[in-house]
Amino acid sequence: MILVNKNKSFEEQNFHGFHELMHIPTADKPGTLLRCYEALKPNQNRYLEWLANEGAAEFTVPYKILLPMIKNEYSSMIKGIGTWSFCQEKVRKFAVSPLVIQNRIDSLKYEIEQYLSGIPLDEIEILSNTKLIKRGINIKSLVDLENERLSMMWKQANNFSNVS
Repeated sequence: MILVNKNKSFEEQNFHGFHELMHIPTADKPGTLLRCYEALKPNQNRYLEWLANEGAAEFTVPYKILLPMIKNEYSSMIKGIGTWSFCQEKVRKFAVSPLVIQNRIDSLKYEIEQYLSGIPLDEIEILSNTKLIKRGINIKSLVDLENERLSMMWKQANNFSNVS
């Protein structure tokens, strides 16, 4: 049985339900109760939680659909709040919260980079953040780049107001 917090939005329930569904293959025994918690509990296995998150993310926001959308809208995503706007606009398509789409863009940073550089979808190498670190691959996600842009804009605006 999967329990999801009824106080969550439909989009949040959708993702959390898929997250818990991903735990079924690793459940201890049939009839295991799967609960959605707000935060990782001390007795939870971090790897299994990561696996459930990635499985739910792929279920709800498949990379083979997301990456072409990003490529089509890339020029607007790299300006101002373009990535945030992209995430807001895709909520209805994927039936998840904007945060899920942001997290997906963040976790697929290497795959997005490959696709934008011309590698076909079926030839993209999918790597976890741990594997990226082990290989010495350091790529900023579109979310990271947007946060840097906004931080820079805020600093410039703050410097301008201090000069006046």
